[in-house]
Parts: sequence; C-alpha cells; structure tokens
Amino acid sequence: MNTDLGICPLCGVGKLVEHRDERQSEIDGYKIVIQGLLHSECAECSEHVTTPDQSRHNKRIISDARARAVVERDRLQRLSPADILRIRKKLGLTQALAARVFGGGANAFSKYENAEVVPSDGMERLLRLADSVPAAGNWLLQRAGLPVELAEDPARETKRALLDAFRRMVSDTPDFRQHAAQAIGAAILSSTARAPFSMTFTYASADAANDPETPTRPDLAKVG
Repeated sequence: MNTDLGICPLCGVGKLVEHRDERQSEIDGYKIVIQGLLHSECAECSEHVTTPDQSRHNKRIISDARARAVVERDRLQRLSPADILRIRKKLGLTQALAARVFGGGANAFSKYENAEVVPSDGMERLLRLADSVPAAGNWLLQRAGLPVELAEDPARETKRALLDAFRRMVSDTPDFRQHAAQAIGAAILSSTARAPFSMTFTYASADAANDPETPTRPDLAKVG
C-alpha cells in the first residue's frame, strides 16, 4: 500500500492512500476476474481517486488479463468434430470443397471431423466466422470461386419446415387438398425474394369444378 501519493485533489487536505482491488468482466460470454487494479482513497474525505500512473497501470493490467482470458476461453471452447461437421454441412460443402474454401490441405476436414487432427487457431476462427456471420461465409465461398448458393439459407430451412408441417396437416385429406399443398409448398420454396405467386387449377370438365360430389382430381397446371 503506497501512502506517498500526495494530497487529495478534491478536498485539498487528506493524504491519498493506494489500494488494490479486482473487477469482474466478460468477453463474449466468458466471465473473468481482473486483479491488481489500483486506486487511491483520501484519508480525510474518503473519495476515490485514480492517479495518472495508476490509470496507466490499470490499462496494462486489463489488457493483459483480457488477452489471457481469450486464450483460456478458446482452449475451453474449441470446436468439436461434430461442430466442424455441422458448419460444413450448413455451408453446403463437401470435405474437398471445405478444404478449398478454408485451406488446410485436401484431407484436412476428414481429419478434423474424425478427431485425427485439431484445427489451428486461425482455422477455428475462420470456421466460427463463417458460422456466425453469413456474409463472411458467402465472401469465403466467392473468394474460392464457388457460387454463393452453395451456402445454406436459414430462411430456406424455415420454409422447408413450414412445408413439412403443411404436408402433415393434409396427409389424410382428399386429393384436391393434396394438390393444393403441393402448389403452396412449391410457392414457399420458389423464391427467397418472396415474389408474388399464382396458382391455376384445370378440371376435367366445367361441371366438375362446381360439383362438390364429383371426385375428379384437379391437375396442377401452373405455379408461377
């Protein structure tokens, strides 16, 4: 404890006494405790003061603590083989294409996914980036000369889920509704731009279209 820090700049009477404390912090959800931070307390008015030297010291302590925490976080939260497989599948890549996009060698992803080799820190950061930021994943695909369409569209997954749910709803209904389900399903998957679509049905006869007792199946003529 340093008691030779001068007079309190606030009250102008008491002497400043140095203290050490700690602070809790967080890096991307990983909690850390930063120890060894300095501040001064006035023996007269009890106000807390941070001198310029203490401020510079605290900045170094915080920077070093955060750097150590990032290394420890990455060690504890490394991607598992299943994580790497999931990311590759999400991007719609084969193992060979993944190696083309991310590097590491022709057999790299086979070894990663079978726990034969642990990816480097740089490789893991690239995989996490592509997984978390779709635009970054698309950029990597384009950089490798691959079409962006290879990347899985999260909105398309939602559309598939809706389609599957709709199909289950009509699984036990007459053929007419089954055809309607197919038409709506095709429209759901037709465009990520949500362009307007239309459905046209053609009946075997004009009377059948208006006769609820007629079992004639409609044929799907157009979905556009």
